[in-house]
Amino acid sequence: MVMINTLQDYIENCVEGHYRLTKIQRSTDCHGQSKMMALLEDCSGQIYCHDWKVNNSSSSRLNSNLYSCVLYIKRERGVISAELLSAKPAEITHDNVLQFLPYSEIATPHTIMEIMALIEQCPIAALRQFINHVFACEAFALPFFQLPASREHHHAYPGGLAQHSLEVVTIVQHSLWQVTENEYWLSIVAALFHDIGKLKVFKKDGNKTPIGFVLDHDVLTLELLASPLGLLDKKWPDGAIALRYLLTKSPRTTRPLMPCALAIDYADKMSSAQSTRKQAFNQKPAWQRFAKLEAKGPASLFWRPSLSNTIQGVIS
Repeated sequence: MVMINTLQDYIENCVEGHYRLTKIQRSTDCHGQSKMMALLEDCSGQIYCHDWKVNNSSSSRLNSNLYSCVLYIKRERGVISAELLSAKPAEITHDNVLQFLPYSEIATPHTIMEIMALIEQCPIAALRQFINHVFACEAFALPFFQLPASREHHHAYPGGLAQHSLEVVTIVQHSLWQVTENEYWLSIVAALFHDIGKLKVFKKDGNKTPIGFVLDHDVLTLELLASPLGLLDKKWPDGAIALRYLLTKSPRTTRPLMPCALAIDYADKMSSAQSTRKQAFNQKPAWQRFAKLEAKGPASLFWRPSLSNTIQGVIS
């Protein structure tokens, strides 16, 4: 199945893919004839499709307006569009839910592509199914890629939660040492969902929800993942136990039952600190060595060392 971001490779060819119908509008061709034109999208992009003949109305629900389409791809005046050859309703499965997230509603579409690639790389079927079951929940899928990771500190922008989660995954990947393949991928999945509780704590604008004023996001993690963990219990009981442990492990213990918990805690702190530091030094002159993030909560003061010409001469 061809995704929209690769359609430029199929000019003057027919392709088949699964796409979401976002809207339908009437257009007029060069002969003055009125035709229907549809806007199709998947998580990678959007494309206008001419001669749309399927009678349906748009909807924002993840399981609505999904079609298996055969398209003829063309380029007119430098713009790529499609002509509909055939279309029939399609269904979302747990394996492709991320593919159908609407591009127009995702703050950082590249994060979806990275997570899809991560799922494909995982050699453990039970963990692949676990990730897909998490994102199959409509209340999880879009917010995960829309919400900030914090209101004013690290990754405080739309899509920041997904970006932070992927950074933690990357740092964990480079931090693990002498672990089995099972432990490696359990750590990756735990890193990906370590902040899942923020789905119930933050709104899109970064303000807290009513429950966010009362509870910390960490105490909501297992509640939000209860259903996928229950399914994992049936296929890989030890894997489900390990994820519960890694997702709720207190970083205060220096000798955890699973040492990879230390890597996840380190990665979370490193990603958060680097993002906050970048924000503090944003638009500051290159010579400035101290910067403070002006935000609520504890002061975030950062220093960056510089290499003067005199010192550089001594070192070289």
